[in-house]
Amino acid sequence: MKMKAFAALFLLSGLIVSNLASSQSLFVGIESGPAVSKLFGNSILKYSHVGGLSYYGGIQGQFQLNSHWSIKGAVSFEIRNSNYLNINVLDSNGMVSQTLRSYNHMNFISIPLMARYEFGVSRNFFVNAGPSISCLATYKVKTNINYGTQVIDQPKLDNKLEVGLCAGAGYQLNLGKSLRVSAELRNTTGLNSLVNRDKVIHHGTVQTTTTYLLFGCQYRLAK
Repeated sequence: MKMKAFAALFLLSGLIVSNLASSQSLFVGIESGPAVSKLFGNSILKYSHVGGLSYYGGIQGQFQLNSHWSIKGAVSFEIRNSNYLNINVLDSNGMVSQTLRSYNHMNFISIPLMARYEFGVSRNFFVNAGPSISCLATYKVKTNINYGTQVIDQPKLDNKLEVGLCAGAGYQLNLGKSLRVSAELRNTTGLNSLVNRDKVIHHGTVQTTTTYLLFGCQYRLAK
């Protein structure tokens, strides 16, 4: 059912963009930038997990409702990386025999849909917030042993569909009547666990949180 919901939302986004394509109030463009992502939700992740350098890139559409309010949506590809702290394996004499370092690599297809409010003298500042839905495309865990040998595992997660909440704030600069560029700081936090609670220590969760620094460029479609 979750995969069907994702497909339906993807199709709905495409229909909205195509139906609004002739409107002068519709902006389309691209946005991308670096991010920091990590897992959270249980005691193991709390004390042994740190954020990793990640990436976001996608196409965006924004329908202007009036001079201040608009609806913004996007279809994006996200690389969410996160790291575990070093784990030292001791031998029978209490000496370190191995040092393990693991890295999570998750690739998501995401669709955020946000309400946006622009303010300021020239309405250059903006805030936006709304739900997002992300589908996990691939997941790999890479483990380095003694900073050399690498072992790659592909664990299976119980839930590949993540429902999240995203919010951000930024600044946009108009370059004429049809073109504008922007910079935004945004966070997306997953609301559901990717692993069933009965499989997590102390019935915790495995969730993601990602903070992005996004740079965008939009073009106003004319009739």
